[in-house]
Amino acid sequence: KGKLVHCHRAKPPRKKIVVPHPHGNAGNALRSQALSLAQVASTAQTSTGSSNLQLARSYSIPTDDPSYTRLLNWSWTYDSALTAMAFAATGAQSEAEQLLDQLAALQHTDGSIEIAFNVATGQAASIFRTGVIATVGIAASLYDQNFNTSRYLSMEENAASYLMSLQGTSNLIRGGPDVSWYSTQNNLLAYAFLRLLFNELTADGNKPTAN
Repeated sequence: KGKLVHCHRAKPPRKKIVVPHPHGNAGNALRSQALSLAQVASTAQTSTGSSNLQLARSYSIPTDDPSYTRLLNWSWTYDSALTAMAFAATGAQSEAEQLLDQLAALQHTDGSIEIAFNVATGQAASIFRTGVIATVGIAASLYDQNFNTSRYLSMEENAASYLMSLQGTSNLIRGGPDVSWYSTQNNLLAYAFLRLLFNELTADGNKPTAN
């Protein structure tokens, strides 16, 4: 398997992220695997068939599972971001856009986004975590750089601004606005995202903003 780094205006050429090419045997196999997620990455349905949000289904739950009703319609933001990365990396552009467009619509103006949503009701789990927000930013930046666009640039800039507002001890970023701890994983994800955004901005000749 290839390694996945995990919803138009033309811009100057920028350095493209190295991912398996969507054409050729290896690329076709990976794209097929990503597209096989399409059923999972469609809106989860309640028993009445109602739905609101187009996000990845986090769990495929057997109907006889005790948690079926409780978890059926919940989608974790991190999962949708990872799925968008897989789609973008394998050339499934429209599928990536479906997820990223929905995440962009759910993002708050300060750049934050909740960790999970009920796709049937729109209810959000009111918890904000650095790693989740950074992962959404990574997915958006990878899409923009892979498809040579700035479709999600404002989404990325808002996410970066929010993450920097949580910067504290030794320039590390706290796990969230309601906690005092610092996570190594969250900071590595934040670094990866901010580095991608820096590359995207400097490729467009926007170095002051990148700094």
